[in-house]
Amino acid sequence: MNARSSILRGAVGILVSVVAIALVVRGVDVEETARVIGGAAPGWLAAMLACSVADATIRGLRWQRLLAPVAR
Repeated sequence: MNARSSILRGAVGILVSVVAIALVVRGVDVEETARVIGGAAPGWLAAMLACSVADATIRGLRWQRLLAPVAR
């Protein structure tokens, strides 16, 4: 795969992500969401963030291992 193709694939991926986020956020009351998050205990928010980061990291590592034979 050449550099131009890689850039195009990356740009399409970013565009799809932006559109998906816009569609999801369109139905969210931002003020109410901010109020709820503002009233949450900071410790629970930190715990949620740590769990989310750990989950994403573990999933990424798992996919790397699963796809390693395909890359060869």
